[in-house]
Amino acid sequence: MLIHKSTMQTVRLSCTQLRKVDPPVRKQVIGNPKRDDMFTFTMKAVSNNAGVNPMPMPAAAGSAKSMTAKVYGSGKVEFGEYKFTKEGTYIYEITEAYGKIKGYTYDSSKYIVKHVVTKKENALYAKTTITRNGKSVKEALFVNKYNAGDGNNGKIKTGDDTPFSLYAAGLLMSVLILAFLGKNKYFRR
Repeated sequence: MLIHKSTMQTVRLSCTQLRKVDPPVRKQVIGNPKRDDMFTFTMKAVSNNAGVNPMPMPAAAGSAKSMTAKVYGSGKVEFGEYKFTKEGTYIYEITEAYGKIKGYTYDSSKYIVKHVVTKKENALYAKTTITRNGKSVKEALFVNKYNAGDGNNGKIKTGDDTPFSLYAAGLLMSVLILAFLGKNKYFRR
């Protein structure tokens, strides 16, 4: 039986009926974009000491050593299931592709997914860990910040943003002109 939750765990894989793993990726957007933009993530097979070539990858990857998955706005995406047939240590890397959507600050994190597959009593067991900057984490979480560039973090503006000093200067000029005209009229009599 295999239960995969993106946390450090021990998983039992039967040799006769191999189960699969599928590490999820979660995207969080901070800010208020007007629409759910598309974000792309890459999972790459890095290395293994089992002599398995090519490394196990989801079916959608075909024989490629890397593949992408997409998510719109905040949400969760999975690359697809893959399975192990031989004991050893398998290392994968998950990153977010740098996008060019205006207003976003992209997350440059790199997550390492490590599966240590061991054999005991004719069954395979896998211990899965996910790390970021050498520290163990529960999931591959990418956080992007959105700022519309208007200083309001994408929020709708209300009210007038004309500087008050402009109105004050206009009022002062009006008073001075009226005073000058009034003074001229007074002296003409």
